[in-house]
Amino acid sequence: MTYKYYPITGIPAGRSPNGEVPLRQEIDDWSQKPENATQVILFLLALRRFQDIPPDRRESFFQIAGIHGMPYKSWDEPDTSLAEVDKKGYCTHANYLFPPWHRPYLLLFEAGSRPVRPVHS
Repeated sequence: MTYKYYPITGIPAGRSPNGEVPLRQEIDDWSQKPENATQVILFLLALRRFQDIPPDRRESFFQIAGIHGMPYKSWDEPDTSLAEVDKKGYCTHANYLFPPWHRPYLLLFEAGSRPVRPVHS
């Protein structure tokens, strides 16, 4: 059986007419603006849906949050042991690799419970 990897593609919607992605707003500012009330409610509902995915599923909040830190567990690497994950780690805080590592992590987190077609290896 072929293993199906989980592609991290980002969310294609929400771009401006010229294709640019809007700048991220600081969360305290964004969440306090009355004109963003609908967005905030939708975000909270989506986060709740994401957190309701059973923890043993690869696309669950628990599994994806685990990439960032605890629990140390391999993610989308079927042949990686717990000992190997602990040695190599996933999150690169305090390292010059942090910005390029964190961008795809956030894209994966933001995708949340959005349906994804696995990629075959």
